[in-house]
Amino acid sequence: MTRTLIAALVLFFASATVAHAQIVTGRVDSTGHHARVRVTTVFRVTARQDIVATLRWRSRTAYLRLGLAMRRPDGTWRRVARSISPAAHPKRLRFAGAPRGVYRLRVRAVTGRTRFRLRFTGTPVVRPTPDGPFLTLLFSRTETGTATRCVPDAGGYADLLTVVAPALAARGFAATGSVETGITKDAARACVHYRRSLAASWSDIAALRSRFRWAFVSHGRTWATNLADMTRQQQWDDVCGSLMDLERHGITTGDGLFAFPNNSWSAGVQANVVSTCFAFGRRYGIGPTDRGLATSSPYWQRTEGVSGGRCNDTSMPCSRMHTLTRYRSPAQVRSQLVSLRANQWLTLQSYVLVTGDRPGAWHCTGEDWRQHWTSDPERYCWVDYRTILGSIPSSVTVTDPKSVARAWGRTAYSVPAP
Repeated sequence: MTRTLIAALVLFFASATVAHAQIVTGRVDSTGHHARVRVTTVFRVTARQDIVATLRWRSRTAYLRLGLAMRRPDGTWRRVARSISPAAHPKRLRFAGAPRGVYRLRVRAVTGRTRFRLRFTGTPVVRPTPDGPFLTLLFSRTETGTATRCVPDAGGYADLLTVVAPALAARGFAATGSVETGITKDAARACVHYRRSLAASWSDIAALRSRFRWAFVSHGRTWATNLADMTRQQQWDDVCGSLMDLERHGITTGDGLFAFPNNSWSAGVQANVVSTCFAFGRRYGIGPTDRGLATSSPYWQRTEGVSGGRCNDTSMPCSRMHTLTRYRSPAQVRSQLVSLRANQWLTLQSYVLVTGDRPGAWHCTGEDWRQHWTSDPERYCWVDYRTILGSIPSSVTVTDPKSVARAWGRTAYSVPAP
């Protein structure tokens, strides 16, 4: 079981009469360099009971904190208990008469780094299995928001760092972003998508990693859509070379997926280059990736876009807009999520999530999603994306492509050293 899967969503079904001790182990690092600053264990209580937890750790120079929170109906968390002994080791926590609901135990490193062991009461823990089902929430080029001729807009979108990532974290989810390494700057955000979007900087990416546990994959060095026309060396430099850029910035998940730019995939490039340094190559399609397809040469993966477009209400003029796509139905995505089975992996790709109304650009107000539209397929309403997040079953593990590769045994490739 990989560290990512161990730290993934954990569920247990507790009763007032049966309480078994459960144990979670892991590592934390107050700097975020060697391990995560925080590790969370999310679980469900189905009948009133006491929640009791004890936290122990190995390093005497480390200082850890332990807290318990309960999830509100809107997906945010309310702290209900914290360790009784602030300066002691071990830490102990008790929440008497916990009502039914979803809870989160969080271990946080204040100073130092160390291994820890968290013991808490409940019935047997149901951990994610290596078979899945898995879900990856992919954000193309890690676009932080909209822009007008490369100038960031003042509003009208859900900022990736201040709105989207915290909302996912509140539900226990960590997303995956793709990175075009050649244009990514240390602090300034690159201008992409016809000068209408801004892509994350290296400092943004570092913040998403350390604060929200995001993973990142490669979009190539130059967003090349003509890879098939390049020499083999040029292909390697643009594709496998991008992994060296990611590694130099501390990103070790990049080899999980190569996102062929603009879906300009090539069977030859996939077989002869991508599959030698990446676990999977991305192609657009509808529906999940089956394990048999992903683990057979040339190791393709299917990515489905959560795209905007003309509205679905055929009685409205917005249904006759000249857009490349029709606005993606959150109800259809929900049906896909609840039907996922073992040995399946669904990847949902988004770009920029928008809010409210902007004349000629998008309409995201009103309760009926069928009347929502965007003039740009790379815009989708944040309100409907939140509906999708709320549809993710507890049986589905939200994770990144490299974790899926490890779980499914797709590891026979070589990552170049930086």
